[in-house]
Parts: sequence; structure tokens; C-alpha cells
Amino acid sequence: MAEPQKKDLLQEVTDETRADARKLIEGSRSASLATLDPGTGHPMCSRTGLATDQQGRPVFLMSSLSGHHAALVSDPRASMLIGEPGSGDPLAYERISISGVAAQVVDETDRAAVREAYLAKHPKSKLYIDFKDFTFWRLNPERAGYVVGFGKAYLLSASDLDI
Repeated sequence: MAEPQKKDLLQEVTDETRADARKLIEGSRSASLATLDPGTGHPMCSRTGLATDQQGRPVFLMSSLSGHHAALVSDPRASMLIGEPGSGDPLAYERISISGVAAQVVDETDRAAVREAYLAKHPKSKLYIDFKDFTFWRLNPERAGYVVGFGKAYLLSASDLDI
């Protein structure tokens, strides 16, 4: 007996889809960051402040004392869930889950630009942004699942995000 065919539920990616996804990323102030625990290999997730660099890639600030820092040093694969639910059904709201490889921002010119972008979104971070244990990280996207609401889901590539 043949298995029933599954309907492809993903929508066609358009220029409007790409622009809306970039707008969500660039407009968000926080994200859930998922990494792999170096001791167990299990996924772990935490909320982080979010900004974007000059190319629109997600950047975040992290203390070297955090478990996620050790996780990214051990295995830079990560994902971010961006988008805030409102009232009612949380699955009805726009969100994007980006998978990729995280890299610490080490170039001083690049770090200065990222710092400025981060401070523009998070002015209160001026209290700790220059502490020695804090460093900036960038998520270099490889793919993203973008959901606009029920029945409207897209699979985006890094080139779809134009970053």
C-alpha cells in the first residue's frame, strides 16, 4: 500500500517575503538563542539582546561567563528565534528561526560598528557593554524558517535574507 503524499506546506518565497523577513530581524530587540551544551550535546536556549550589523546579520552581546559562550566556543552552530507573540494564540504571530554558525566579532573596526548598532537599540547596555568579559557575536545565517501565521510558512536561504 502506497503512503499518502504529503502536501508541501511551504509557500513560494517572493521579494515581499524577503523584505518582510529582513524587517522582522532588523526591528527586533531580542531573540532566543539556542546552542549545544559542550558537556552533554543537548540543546539549550536563552534570551539575548539583538541588533543587526551593516549587512543585516543578527548580532548579540554575551559574557564569557555564560554557558552559551562556552557552547559557541566549543561548537559554533546555533539558531535564533526572533519574533514576539502578542495576546491570544502565540502561534498566530510572525516569527523567524535562523540556523547558522556564530562567530565572535574580533576586528576592531567591525566591533566598533556593531557596538554602535547595539547601543542604538539597547542604550542601557552602556553600563556593561565594555566590560572585559563581554564580547559581540554574529550569527551567519545558513537558512531560516519564516512563519507569518497559520498556513503561511517559508524556507529562506542566506541569499533570501540578502545577508
